[in-house]
Amino acid sequence: MAGMVALLVVVLSLVFTWQWVTREQAALQRAVDTSVMALGESLFIEFADTFTDSGIEAMTDFQQRVEEIPDVESLEVVPLSASALALLADGGADRLDPIRPEAFESVTEDGITTLRVPLTIDGEPVLRVEVRFRAGLIDEPQAAARRAGIVNGVVVLLLGLVATWFVARSATSGVRQLTTQVRDSAERHLPQVLSAVRDGRPVTPAQLQPGEISVRGVAEVEALSSAFTTHRAAVAELAGELSARLVRSDTRFRIGFDRSPMGMALIGADGQVQRVNAALATLLGRDVDDLETASLPDLLHPDDVDRMADVFRRLTTGALEGDVSEIRYLTAAGDEVWTMQGASVHFDADGQPLTIFLQMQDVTETKHAQESLRELAFHDSLTGLPNRVALERELQSALESGRPALAMLDLDRFKLVNDSLGHHAGDRLLQAVAARLDALVSPVGMLARLGGDEFVAVLRSVDARVDVELAATQLLAGMEAPFELDGRRFWVRCSIGLAMAEPEQTANDLLSNADAAVHHAKQRGRGGWALFDQSLQDNATERLGLEHDLRDALGTDQLLLHYQPIVCARTGRLVALEGLARWAHPTRGFVSPGSFVPVAEETGLITELGDRVLELGLADLARWSASCPDQASFHLSLNLSGRQLHDHDLVRRVGTLLDHHDIDPGRLVLEVTETTLLDDRAVDHLELLRQLGVRIAADDFGSGFTAIGQLARQPVDILKVDMSLVRDAVEGGKAAAILASVGSLGTALGVSVVAEGVEEWAQYDAAVAAGCDLIQGYLFGRPVAADVVTADVLPTDDLMARAAPEPTA
Repeated sequence: MAGMVALLVVVLSLVFTWQWVTREQAALQRAVDTSVMALGESLFIEFADTFTDSGIEAMTDFQQRVEEIPDVESLEVVPLSASALALLADGGADRLDPIRPEAFESVTEDGITTLRVPLTIDGEPVLRVEVRFRAGLIDEPQAAARRAGIVNGVVVLLLGLVATWFVARSATSGVRQLTTQVRDSAERHLPQVLSAVRDGRPVTPAQLQPGEISVRGVAEVEALSSAFTTHRAAVAELAGELSARLVRSDTRFRIGFDRSPMGMALIGADGQVQRVNAALATLLGRDVDDLETASLPDLLHPDDVDRMADVFRRLTTGALEGDVSEIRYLTAAGDEVWTMQGASVHFDADGQPLTIFLQMQDVTETKHAQESLRELAFHDSLTGLPNRVALERELQSALESGRPALAMLDLDRFKLVNDSLGHHAGDRLLQAVAARLDALVSPVGMLARLGGDEFVAVLRSVDARVDVELAATQLLAGMEAPFELDGRRFWVRCSIGLAMAEPEQTANDLLSNADAAVHHAKQRGRGGWALFDQSLQDNATERLGLEHDLRDALGTDQLLLHYQPIVCARTGRLVALEGLARWAHPTRGFVSPGSFVPVAEETGLITELGDRVLELGLADLARWSASCPDQASFHLSLNLSGRQLHDHDLVRRVGTLLDHHDIDPGRLVLEVTETTLLDDRAVDHLELLRQLGVRIAADDFGSGFTAIGQLARQPVDILKVDMSLVRDAVEGGKAAAILASVGSLGTALGVSVVAEGVEEWAQYDAAVAAGCDLIQGYLFGRPVAADVVTADVLPTDDLMARAAPEPTA
């Protein structure tokens, strides 16, 4: 602005000088013109007089005299025409018109002033007199005037510049002061405020109120000063508010960071630890100071270093906004710590990574629990072998990669071990069996436990049927050696079902085939193996169909009872009837109990079947008691499964049925297998049944391993000797001795002994000789329907008498 003022002063000075010089020159020119006109008028009057008096001859002298005048340079008479000059020469000068001053003409060119005066006769111009005055006449005054003008202009210019300087200085003083304060604010005040904001330090009052900027001077400068003061105050106030918020935020962050129960760390982009909290130090068993001087890779588990480096790379390049993953660290003692880690990155204004923020929660226990659950999910808790889920996975994998074979192993009569020694000892024996089988299978495949006493071996390294059969033979041979348990030896045999994969078969297909094969192996006599073929599939399909039909038959008249008489060994009189289930299938005809009872046991339908048998038998007994009161002394014997004895509601249902049919509980005998008597839970229910008045019979006695001492403590009223023992007793020897000991045992225990399966008189004689009290078998009657019992059996007093005659020697 000062420059503009100075320029304006210079221009005004030049204009003033130009106007001054111009005005002085004009004034000088007017003065010169006046002087010239006055001098010229006098000269021309004299010239006219001279010319009139003396004629033209006197003009030369006049010219010389005029030219001698100091200011006159020359005088020149210019004739305007030849005729006019002749006229003057002939004395016509007295005829000249009077000279008029208004006819004078003054011309200045190149500093020389020329005065021209025309002479006329009768108004006709004849001569022009021109007087030239010297150049100095006007040049010198003009030069002086210019010099004076320049001097005056310079003086004015200097005065203007001085005034401008004072004005500019007055104006720029405020600007300089404002500039100084702005620079101070930019270089000192605002950086201090921003530094405090960045560092999270509180902004001091002095920083927030640096003082008012007050500049006096030009109004614009004063307005600018006021505006800047307002601006700086607004910036300071904003910075103060921002600083306060950042301080509060930083305080909250510090409190949350330092006091968080989760481990936290700030990591530089170079992987160097910048800051950690106490929770992380505790988690890793290290000091905070040690951690803050460490590098993150030094704290990681070696197997997770590369993975963490990849996470850092993706975070710092912006490829990943955040990451949550399981990362392992090492404690100071070298122990592994599993963490669930969250990672995020903070960038600066230029997009460069500044800090990676890590949050870590200790999930070591959770991880171990997950591993335990995974172990439980895929492994058997008792033996540690893969379970059914793992088996199906392995089998599916084997099917996708080749043609595996399957060997299903079912331990023979292992339930007897559990029942006789208890489940704890049975579990220990099962663990030993599993370990031996696993050692045998491991070289060629994988062994899994299906449950109970069933195992499955997936055999991958087999190419032909002979390989599968050889593997089964080796498994059976490996099980021949006894197992040692608490100083006792146990021999455990197994039955094996083999199945080889066929195209398009699934894992379930192969398992189903192996199950059918092991079922067949057991039917053939246990302790062997059977390879699946289509006939076994047909049998399996048959069993499946039987199961379906049996479910439909329960509760209908398809299920009924046939009764076989049990007679007194001495008199042949009817003592009891055993109710045997029969199934009158609408399309198959009568289905053998040997076909549908195993199906019922396998599928769990045996409980419903047993309840149906109880209901039918007691209903028939009630009818016979009403129609044949004379035979009211015989009792009804019905079979009871071990599964039924695990039903807590069994005793109540039996009591309800007895009351409903008004049957004396003493007339009901419930037969259980010898192995059932080794089941403590079953025995408890048998005791409750005996308390009702129901009698208990041990069926197939002699086929199991019941100890004599145990039998004395069992709730047994009748011993039914297994038919195999009766048949073998005919030959004498050990079988006869055993049968005799059973008879003596019955007498000693005060229980009745029944000989089962008596079909010949020789067997009858052996049973009687052994002391058996009752006889049951085809010799004295086959199982017959209830109406046949009513019509034929009950009216007969001596069933022995109508039996086939004893052959004579």
